[in-house]
Amino acid sequence: MMMMIILEDLKQRTSSAILMDPAVVLEHLHVKALEAELVPPSLPTPNEILYLSNVDDQYSLRFMLDMLLVYTARNENFNISSTSAREPAKVIREALSKVLVYYYPLVGRLRNRVQDGKLQVECTGEGAVFVEASSPNTLSLLGDLEELKPSFQQLLFQSPPNTPLEDIHPLILQ
Repeated sequence: MMMMIILEDLKQRTSSAILMDPAVVLEHLHVKALEAELVPPSLPTPNEILYLSNVDDQYSLRFMLDMLLVYTARNENFNISSTSAREPAKVIREALSKVLVYYYPLVGRLRNRVQDGKLQVECTGEGAVFVEASSPNTLSLLGDLEELKPSFQQLLFQSPPNTPLEDIHPLILQ
């Protein structure tokens, strides 16, 4: 109970949040994630196979990169309706669907070419993985989000352990 009082106080004084241990704050952040869904491009996209360059196809570069990017919605800067401000996941989902038309390789799958094992992108138009998550608290409680601390991993959508790279969608957003 004492921690909850401290967290409530930190909501008022966000600069003090940096002094808190992120692992302790995360324990009380209470992030609720909904089921993952596929968000397809809003328009049909080319169904093709793209081959990666020899530089991009190096085995040492076959890994997933976790990033935690946090944005503040500001109605005054972006002509966001009050309904949109209350439903940010809906706005993000719709915008993602529109932008994926132009970045369609991100909604396909990575595959190894049968002949030689070279990595290729099968542009299938399946969609990007989108996970809506919410918390009654604010991310300002975490303080400095400049570097991805190990304790932040619980905020990110995780594919099942030991999932081959070829079975993971190239773009996952939460």
